[in-house]
Amino acid sequence: QAHDLLRRLGALDGQSRLTGHGKAMSELPVHPRLAHMLIRGKQIGLGSLACGVAALLEERDLLHGSSDKDIDLYSRWHVLREGGGADRFARERARSQAARLCQILSVKQERMAEDRLGVLLAFAYPERVAKRREPRGERYLLASGTGASLPKGSLLAREQYLAVGDVDGVGSEARIFLASPISEEDIKEVFVD
Repeated sequence: QAHDLLRRLGALDGQSRLTGHGKAMSELPVHPRLAHMLIRGKQIGLGSLACGVAALLEERDLLHGSSDKDIDLYSRWHVLREGGGADRFARERARSQAARLCQILSVKQERMAEDRLGVLLAFAYPERVAKRREPRGERYLLASGTGASLPKGSLLAREQYLAVGDVDGVGSEARIFLASPISEEDIKEVFVD
C-alpha cells in the first residue's frame, strides 16, 4: 500500500525507484501526502495556502467539539486566519507550522484563493476525490471505489464533487469528517496525467 501511494503521488517510478519529485518530497518534514501537496501547490501558485492546509491537517481539529455537521475545510481555514475556534493553542501551533513551512518552501504570502482548498486536498488524497451518487443527498462515491456519506444536514451536500481529507474508513459506507468542494474543471486540471 505504501508503494502504491508513493507511485500515485509521483515519488516512485514503475520500478519503485525514487523520482526527482520523490527526492523533493523526502526533504520536507511532513507526511508524503502533505509533501506532495506542498510541492504541487507551490507549482500552481498556491504555496502559502498549501502551507496553511498542511498545518491544519497535521494539527488537532481547530473546531473540535463544535457541530458535527461542519466538516468543511474552509471553516477551519477561516479559524486559522481570523481566530476563534475551540482551541487557541492548536490554532497558534498551526499558524507557527504554516509559517515554518512557508519558510522551508521559500514561498511568500500570495493572494489567498480559498476556493481552491479542494484542489490541495485532492493533491494530498487523490483516492478520496468524491462524486455525489444521487442528484441530491449526502452519499458520495470516492475515487477508490468506497462509498462515503456526509453528516445529515451538511451544507456540502449541495456539492457535486468533494475532495475528502478525513474519513472513518469503516465498512462499505465510510463517514466523511473533513472535506472541501472541488469543481470538475479543477479535477481535470489536477489529474490531467
